[in-house]
Parts: sequence; structure tokens; C-alpha cells
Amino acid sequence: MLAAATGLLVLLNSRPFEGTVMTIVCGAVLAVFCRGKWQRIGNLGRVAVAIPAIALLLCGGAFMAYYNYRVTGSPLDLPYLVNQRMYGSVPAFWLAGELPKVAYRHEEIRRLYVDWDLVIHRTVRAAPWISFELAARTLIPFLFSVFWLPVLPALLLMRPCRKFKIAVGALAAFVVLAILPMKMVLTHYFAPAIPLVLIVVMQGFRLLKLALRQRNHRARLVYGAWVSLCLLMAFLSAVAWGMWSHQTSSFTQARSTVKALLAAAGPRHLVIVRRGKNASMHEDWIVNEADIDGSKIVWARDMSPAQNRELLAYFGDRKKWLLEPDQAPLRLVQYPE
Repeated sequence: MLAAATGLLVLLNSRPFEGTVMTIVCGAVLAVFCRGKWQRIGNLGRVAVAIPAIALLLCGGAFMAYYNYRVTGSPLDLPYLVNQRMYGSVPAFWLAGELPKVAYRHEEIRRLYVDWDLVIHRTVRAAPWISFELAARTLIPFLFSVFWLPVLPALLLMRPCRKFKIAVGALAAFVVLAILPMKMVLTHYFAPAIPLVLIVVMQGFRLLKLALRQRNHRARLVYGAWVSLCLLMAFLSAVAWGMWSHQTSSFTQARSTVKALLAAAGPRHLVIVRRGKNASMHEDWIVNEADIDGSKIVWARDMSPAQNRELLAYFGDRKKWLLEPDQAPLRLVQYPE
């Protein structure tokens, strides 16, 4: 019970929506397993079992409320929801309608939330079957990785038990309830389902061991073909990941280089970043610490001359810089006042 409470807090603090769906799915699975054995569930309500779990949940809930209060000003306002109200053009779910229009002060933010996020929402909402395609495109490289090697051949060769079928059904329910309603699917959305994935994989190992122990010739052929396919998919995924990580590492390296140059030039800086027209909206240089006034480097977007002068005056005790990261090579000069 204490472990379940800990897991629930982890889910609520990492993936609130997907974690809630997984909690409901696991509750349904528990009810199926304990059907006709309600005495076992009643034992979970004993004082010695329930009080530590309830105390942990109360402490975790109090911490979450305090964190929200310090960040957003309200114990019930999640930072993500505040961000959505300030900048969002559409919700996370394609079933929901568009949000009220927002006046953006920076072109980079408008491009991200309107030219990209809004377009994705309208596309999926107009053709809902695209959500299946997005989910498949995201999950198939994972499902065909080496991690899943024993599962499919085991299913083809041996008859799975009831627990295995329930675990697979729970995974399918999670995908339908938590993944398909999303306008965009990323791999980490699937994270709360990993415990169920482990159950399926371990059961696959068990069934595969039984099939190979029986010296089944068909088992060896099916397993060999599946291993080859999985290794091929793992190789293709690694190549794709390498191409993406190289692009990301270039941006990260450039930012680290600028930070090192600034650290050598003095203790406190204001960097106004001027992006090019075709700059990637996913490479955001404006990442500040929580205490902006107390941070060594303050990053800011280039605005109008009047707005820049106001910013320069507010941070008058800092060295002022103009950064143009989309120039070749990257350009960092003292801001012309």
C-alpha cells in the first residue's frame, strides 16, 4: 500500500494526466484479479496498512500544493495550466476546441503556439485517424526494439495465460484513453505504462523459454526472424536518434560556449537575443533561472528599441550584450547603447 502511494505521487508529479489514467486502469485490473476475493481488498483498509499510505499521500499533496502556491500563487494552479492560459492557442487534446486568442509580444512564441501547435491541432481535429498514425509512428520503434524481443514469438508459439491477457488489455486501454486523445504524441507520454510493459515482457520471456525448451523447430525459426527484425529496427532507430541528437548537441554546445565566454567577461550580464527570420522555434535561447534578478546571466528576446531601453535601464548594473545566434559564425557583441 505504501509503495502504491509512492508510485501515485510520482505519477502525479511527472505525468499528471497519463498517471491518473494509469491509476484508474490499474485499479480496474486489481478489481478483476480480486473478483470474488474482496476480503483481500478489505485487508488493505486495515489501520496498520492504510494510515502510513494516507499520511504519505497527505504529505505529498501538501508539498505539491505549496510548490504550486510558490510558483503560480495558487495551491490548485499547476504551472503548466498557467502557461497554457498565458500562451496556449489550443489544449493538449484534439477533441477540445481552440482556446481564446492571445496577444503575443514575441514573434518566436507566436510561431510556436500558432504556426506550429495550432496547425497540428486543426490537422488532427479535421482527420482524427491521424492520431492513430501519430501514436503508431511514436510507439512502433519502441515496440520493435530489443526490449520487446521475446514477446511476439512467444505469443505465436505458446498460449498466454489470463494474467498476460489482462496486462495487454490494460496497455491497450491506456493507449486508447491517454495517448490517442492527444493532438501530438511523444514517447515519454507512454512512461506511466512501463510497469505494465515489464509484466508483458517478462511473461514473454517465460513463454519463450518454454517453447525453446520443447525443442520446437518452428520456435527457432520464428524467434530468429523476429530477432533479425528487431535488430534492424533498433539500428534504424539509433541512426535516426543520432541525426537528431547531433542537431540538438550543436545548439547545446553553442549555448555552453556563449555562457563560458560571458563567465570569463564578468559576473553579471544581460544578453539580448536577436533571432533570424528562419530560426528554429524549438531552439530557445531564452531560458532563465527562477530568480531572474539574482541570476548571473539574464537572457531576453530582442524587442522594439523603446522596450529594449526599458530592459537595459532595469538591469543597469549588468554588462549588456547582443547575441545573434543564427549568424554564421555566431555573433556576440556588446549591445550598442
